[in-house]
Amino acid sequence: MNTTKATPKTPWGRFPSAWVTSGGLAKFQVQQKASLAALRVYLAMACWTARQEFAETPGIFMAFSVTYNDLQRNSHSDRSELLPALTLLQEQGLLKFGNAGRGTRNVYEVLGDSSKGWSKVPETVLDKFESLNLKHTTVASHNRRQVLLDGLKLYILFLALRDKRLNRAKVSYDRICELTGIRRRGVRTALSLLASLKLVHIENFRNPEQPGPNHYFIVDLAKFQPLPGFEYDDGQRQAG
Repeated sequence: MNTTKATPKTPWGRFPSAWVTSGGLAKFQVQQKASLAALRVYLAMACWTARQEFAETPGIFMAFSVTYNDLQRNSHSDRSELLPALTLLQEQGLLKFGNAGRGTRNVYEVLGDSSKGWSKVPETVLDKFESLNLKHTTVASHNRRQVLLDGLKLYILFLALRDKRLNRAKVSYDRICELTGIRRRGVRTALSLLASLKLVHIENFRNPEQPGPNHYFIVDLAKFQPLPGFEYDDGQRQAG
């Protein structure tokens, strides 16, 4: 099996976005213990693709080989979480993997079609999530998993919906819930998480007579420039 050849490294990775905008994130729920690790592994693979060209085979977005140790380190996952995470991604039709015949190295195929859309992801994202995971060890484990999973899903959605010119995603709470499966009361908590980790800037539309959805600026992909008619929100306000 041939992997795609390397290109100059960039500070961001790539992943196919069609599965996100069609509601695929809603299939990752906290009741499935592998869900959180699966999305961590997926983003780690997306960052790995910063060194790869698009695959030429239809239906394969990217292909590469990597050791379990590297995958574990880059995804900040326990080794015992990797196989369940990879299996879940394969079951959801997002990934195929198999042994490369070189010891612990596997070949991974990220499934998707680049012609149907792809999104950038900053390589800093998993390090930022890991810093929060270590700081908040006193939070009940189930609640922590739920908040982290909701935060990852929301962040991936913003990346998939990002307007490349403005570097912002524009989406309503109702649409967020529909596409991610996050409960409405969990959206604000997830937004606060992303804001506290400096992954997004939240911008509220100021005109109450013409209400519109918030804008979410993706930090680490561009320099922040405020938009006219919006006010910055640090994520600490209560949902309206």
